Amino acid sequence: FASASGGLVHLGGTTASGQSSVDFTETLGHIDFTRFRRYYVRIAGVGNHGTTGGSTLQVRLYVNNSVNSGNSYRYAHFRHRYSSSSTLGAGNQDTKIPLFFSNYYNNTGQTLSGDFTIDFSPYYVPMWAFGQSYGNTSFGAIQTTITSGAYYGHTSSQDVDGISFFMSTGTVTGRFDIYGYTNSAGGSDLGA
Repeated sequence: FASASGGLVHLGGTTASGQSSVDFTETLGHIDFTRFRRYYVRIAGVGNHGTTGGSTLQVRLYVNNSVNSGNSYRYAHFRHRYSSSSTLGAGNQDTKIPLFFSNYYNNTGQTLSGDFTIDFSPYYVPMWAFGQSYGNTSFGAIQTTITSGAYYGHTSSQDVDGISFFMSTGTVTGRFDIYGYTNSAGGSDLGA
C-alpha cells in the first residue's frame, strides 16, 4: 500500500542584484493556471541593494499583464524582535502589502529569508508570509515577521496573472524561487 502525497513543483527562479522588482507572471511562464492555483515562493538573502538604508520587501499583483498599484490590498502583520521591540500593523485599501518589516540593508549578514504563499482563488487572492531577518549590527535586531493579506479588487472582468516583489525604498537583491503546489492526491492543486 502506497499513499500519494502532495509536493512542490519548481517553476522558476532568479537571483536579483539591484533590480527594481522581481516578477513572476503567467506571460513569463512562471504561473500556469491550467496546472496550479496555489504557489509558494522561497525568498533568501534579500536586502536593500547598494545602500545601508532600511527598506521593507513588499508585494503587488499583476492584473491583465500590468502591476496593480490601486487601493485594493488589505493586510495584517506582527513583528517581534529579540530586543523585545514588537509591532502590530494593518492596512485597508492599501496600494501594496508590506511582507516583512523592516530594515533590510546591504551590509554583511543583514538580510531576510522567508516563505510566501499565494492562492489565486476565484473571488479574491489571499496571501501569507513568514520571515526571519537580521537587520542590524546588533544581535538584538534578529526578528520574526508574520503577515497575511489579500487582493480584493478581482472581478469577472479582471485577470490576476502575476506577482511583483519590490522594496519600499531602493532596489532588491536576493534569491527568489517559485513553486506550484500539488495536492495530497498527487494532482494539481487548482484551489477552491
